[in-house]
Amino acid sequence: MPLLALLTLPPLLGVLLISGISWRLFDPAVTQSSEVALEVLEDMIRTTGSESLRYPLAVGDEEAVERLVGAMARNDLVFAVQVADAEGRLVARAQNQQLPIAQGIQLIEYRQPLTIQSLADEPVLVGAGDGEVYVGEVLFQLTPHVLTEQKSRLVKDYQRLIGVVLLLGSLLVLLAARILWRSARTITGALRRIAAGERGILINDEPLVSEFDVIARGVNRLSENVDEARARQEASLQQLEAAVNSAQQSDRETRAFYETATREIADPVMQVVELLKLNQQSASSPVDPAVILHNAERVKLSVLAMLGKLEEAQEGRVTTEVDLTDYFSDLATRYQPRFARRGLAFHVSGSAPTTIDNVQVDSGTLDIVLEKLLENALAFTPQGEVRIHWQVVEESTLGPELVISVKDNGQGIAAQDLEKVFERYTQFSPDNDGASGSGLGLYIARELLARRGGSLGLVSQRGVGSEFTVRLPVVLVTRPEIAQPALQGHISLTVGVDASQHRLIESSLAVWGMDTLQADTAIEALALLAKHPVSLLWVEEGIEDIDLDSFLAEARKRLKGARVVVLAPDSTESHDGVLQVRKPVEKPEVNTILRQLTGTADDRVDYRLIDRLKTVQKPDNE
Repeated sequence: MPLLALLTLPPLLGVLLISGISWRLFDPAVTQSSEVALEVLEDMIRTTGSESLRYPLAVGDEEAVERLVGAMARNDLVFAVQVADAEGRLVARAQNQQLPIAQGIQLIEYRQPLTIQSLADEPVLVGAGDGEVYVGEVLFQLTPHVLTEQKSRLVKDYQRLIGVVLLLGSLLVLLAARILWRSARTITGALRRIAAGERGILINDEPLVSEFDVIARGVNRLSENVDEARARQEASLQQLEAAVNSAQQSDRETRAFYETATREIADPVMQVVELLKLNQQSASSPVDPAVILHNAERVKLSVLAMLGKLEEAQEGRVTTEVDLTDYFSDLATRYQPRFARRGLAFHVSGSAPTTIDNVQVDSGTLDIVLEKLLENALAFTPQGEVRIHWQVVEESTLGPELVISVKDNGQGIAAQDLEKVFERYTQFSPDNDGASGSGLGLYIARELLARRGGSLGLVSQRGVGSEFTVRLPVVLVTRPEIAQPALQGHISLTVGVDASQHRLIESSLAVWGMDTLQADTAIEALALLAKHPVSLLWVEEGIEDIDLDSFLAEARKRLKGARVVVLAPDSTESHDGVLQVRKPVEKPEVNTILRQLTGTADDRVDYRLIDRLKTVQKPDNE
């Protein structure tokens, strides 16, 4: 329903009702009054006996007419009488003075023509005389007392109808107001709830007023839009919060990255730089390259760990044959001074089965893992001791394993934090005593072991200490007893080989009874070849003062059948008449080279190399 119709229809209906009721009241009053007047007149006419009001009175002159008119005017029904002669002259006129016209009482007129004949001598019947005829009219009018009763009844009816009209109009106005108030209350209530933050506010009642229906649909649409806007706002806030958290996490990781770079990269790099400087300054006693390579490996692992690409550290990993007894003895020798400076006891124990000579293992991974564990023990053991125990388990679910236990009686770790210590960038310090690391050590150790098929376990108790258990797959190396060829007194010569490689070759050949000489340059080597009967020559491929082929040609003139081994970075390139191996060479490889050169058959020693060595030692005169 239109609002305009609701506002205009009740007043219009009221006007129409009042007009209709007024018409119903006054029209019957007029009609009834006229009927009453006609009835009175009809009675009067019947009384006079003339329908045309012809009075059969004989009047001799105008004076008689005036008397007659005066008598007629005194009738309660007559208001005025007027008579004129045949020529139109007014003969007589009279008005009833008893009617209260001055008081404003409205009466209903009823006019009727009047004819009076005048006879000179005697009265005559109507229409029979020849006297003068007077004409005029009588204005009949009802007197007040005739209409009083009728008027009172009509006024009462009018008052009752007016009351009914007013009551109906009031009801219509109240109904319209209720419709307007209900619709307005529903809409304003919905708007208040929307403003209060409620969701899903919809006006389901269909308003009777069409304009309010439009407003209700608009409110519903507004509610839907507000809900969508709030949902988008909440999603935006969540995205913003996630972005802030991500930025904060990124900032923390960036700070950790730079702090780690300082500890894990800068220090090893500076050590490498210092070692290289020492190597340049001391050409006669160069720094062991293994030390430089180890520091470079530390830098590489730290960088890959920070970048989350530690799997790339496994590229190029190779297993080497290791004497575990020697390995852990060297480990104790390297770390004993550091633990002593901290006032800590350091013990290393363990043994391999008697049937096992050596094991093949990723020694690089083993070095890094033990280094991280021992660094962790140094940082978190304020006093007490650190113990390492190792053993080879031949029969396990995954095959032979090297099992290493690193145990301390330091601060210990709570049970709920045992897994956190292996997460990247976790810097754990239970007592907040300043002992902290890069948060990468244990992460690197576990990842390296996992990618080599091993594992790193932890058992710890707060205030008691921690025990890390390393499990690393190995390949057992066992060999039968064979007779060593008698090489006592024979000489080996290394040319251009670095100090660490020279010491390894020297110690390996000493077991066979051979002596090892060292020459830094080709010229020095040729001089030694002229003085000593060299049986086995080890040559660095990158010899500086003479190219390798020229040196070998000159050396063969003095070797008299001795064997030559060339140490090269890449064993694919070969030289005629020499055995070329890849450097750096290890102790097992030296032993393997000697066995290949001597040869074995049917468990008996083939003394081909020994025969050649003896040939070299024969005097020229024989």
